[in-house]
Amino acid sequence: TLEFDEWMPEDQPDSDLYVDLVHCDANWNPSGLVAPEYYEGFLNDRINDYNRSRFGKIPYTHYVYRFPEENEFFKRSGNYLLKVYRNNDPRNLVLTRRFIIVEEEVSLAIKYQLSDRFQREELSEISFDVFPGRLNILDPSTDLKVKMLQNFRWDNRLEGLSPRFQNENNYEYRV
Repeated sequence: TLEFDEWMPEDQPDSDLYVDLVHCDANWNPSGLVAPEYYEGFLNDRINDYNRSRFGKIPYTHYVYRFPEENEFFKRSGNYLLKVYRNNDPRNLVLTRRFIIVEEEVSLAIKYQLSDRFQREELSEISFDVFPGRLNILDPSTDLKVKMLQNFRWDNRLEGLSPRFQNENNYEYRV
């Protein structure tokens, strides 16, 4: 579900907003796949669920978009970019949101611990093990794309992590 508000003067009509989904690669660039390869359903959809504010000091419109609809589904896991634009014009972009569709192909065991350094309140260490299960991983530095986010912030992500220790059953990372 995507929900957002748009400041809207009382004398202005509601925006005519549309949504589109783009499949992206690991670096959030468009993957080049066409929609039928990654999504079963209708893309370039109009947002029909919206309500004007009442009794507030600042007038706004609240928009809600739920997806996928019944009988729609994602065909591929991966990174997706949801775009909202005005008047069915992709050049008139209102907002974008990133989200990820995952298939649980591996298992994780996460260990969180406070730093033993003097800045204990500010620093922490995370280590985790990746258990590949049935996946055949020949080179974890290229076959596994490990990225970490702090508080859902993409601007300070850690990426390109390599395992500190590995054997045939697990890969151990420490950050």
